[in-house]
Amino acid sequence: AISKYRLERVESSTGKTTGQWIWPGYNSEGPMSNAFRNFIAGGYVKGKPVLLTAQGLYQDMYLQAWNPDMSLRWELEIAEGSRGARGSHMHPVVDLNEDGVDEWMWGERCIEIDGGSELFCADDDTYSGHSDIIQPFRDVDTGKWMLFVTREKQSVVPPRVAVYDAGGKRIWGDVDKGHMHIGWMARFTPEKRTAMAIRVASQVQTKKARMIGEREVFAYDVATGQPENLPFDPFQTIPVDLNGDGLHELVRGTRHDGNCSGEVLDGMGRTLGTVGGPVLMASKFLDRPGEQVMTYSREGTIRIWVDDSAADTEKALARYNEPFYRLNQRFTICGNHLHVLGGI
Repeated sequence: AISKYRLERVESSTGKTTGQWIWPGYNSEGPMSNAFRNFIAGGYVKGKPVLLTAQGLYQDMYLQAWNPDMSLRWELEIAEGSRGARGSHMHPVVDLNEDGVDEWMWGERCIEIDGGSELFCADDDTYSGHSDIIQPFRDVDTGKWMLFVTREKQSVVPPRVAVYDAGGKRIWGDVDKGHMHIGWMARFTPEKRTAMAIRVASQVQTKKARMIGEREVFAYDVATGQPENLPFDPFQTIPVDLNGDGLHELVRGTRHDGNCSGEVLDGMGRTLGTVGGPVLMASKFLDRPGEQVMTYSREGTIRIWVDDSAADTEKALARYNEPFYRLNQRFTICGNHLHVLGGI
């Protein structure tokens, strides 16, 4: 029951509860798919932390910001049917305009977290659907922040894959229709980043897994929108820099369609090894070179995998020190969606 939900503050070193507040009970009378979409995030305003909470995703949406003393900083309501996009399964926090105040990407809406004002909403004159992927990244040449987006709902409204600048202006777009359900960005060479999206014709949730039907892969040089051909099947893959060289390997770690090999690939799709099964987290969460992979098994065993010969390059260290990477680098698991965030 949503009326029983609580927002709880816990001392990380002891696990002791240090505060508890009633969770905002919005949408409790609405459809379950919207009522049970609850989010917690956080960012910084001139170095001071701000807690972010939200309810709803597809219809009415409510966003709040809280000060360190848990006084309400601001609240925003986005009504069903209002202009612009709905929420997303991922909601990165990043200082897009680099003014010392973080922005919260609520779907394709860019909201500054100091006062809760909306800076832009991408394609708000044509698109009011729901996006799967919202991935900030830095342009290789200019160092400026950009946004890679793939769209799920309103499947006949183009483009389904797009890149925007830090002000919400579209740089390029592709694919006229379809449900873009899976995607990522990765560095396979120092000179560019590759973006990937998979269009699916159907998806059915079973006891075993979410079964995906008739998938089609699209890949691009993310800076130009120039199409690319990947030399491997990217289905179920997750980018991760295991050896710390600043480029990505891939682990076939998501459980779409049930089976998950855990195969580890290089950027050309060549097999390097295996982590044995589905991946819970892929990021730098240990104090050692490279990024790490955490897996889980049917019998309940959690394992952490590392590259013993990893050595962090200057480019890799610069990536790890990016504030956006430190704030966001993780897997977000929302329902049966699994997405990666990080300082790409």
